[in-house]
Amino acid sequence: MRVMIDSNTFLSGIVLDRMERLLLHTIVHSNHVFLLAKFSVSEVERVLRRKFPGMIEDYEGILQSIDAEILPFPDRSEVEQCIEIIRDEYDAPILASAIKARPDVFVTGDKDFFGERVRALIRVATTRETLKLIQESKI
Repeated sequence: MRVMIDSNTFLSGIVLDRMERLLLHTIVHSNHVFLLAKFSVSEVERVLRRKFPGMIEDYEGILQSIDAEILPFPDRSEVEQCIEIIRDEYDAPILASAIKARPDVFVTGDKDFFGERVRALIRVATTRETLKLIQESKI
């Protein structure tokens, strides 16, 4: 299955030893396709450089070792359309990437992605919900 995660979920999976790390491990060590938006890759690197500079080398190693499909930056017109759909316009590039990629599930903890208009376009789930779906082989 195609599983896309947002920036915060990816960052949490790298920095914290919590469910997000378990999700990353599960996706990477399975037959699932791991999708990451280029926007998320850049955003996570920026946050790491600012808040966790000692983890940059680890992050670069993680990016090289995972078999993730890196989704290109969306077109400006795609982002502008998504600004109309999601409350926080900063989330529009991620939403545009997710809509274009059509993952089986988009994993996030950001409540803005759980709005009715977004959920009409893509399947959205929390980390916990996604782990349960994978365990039950529903995705």
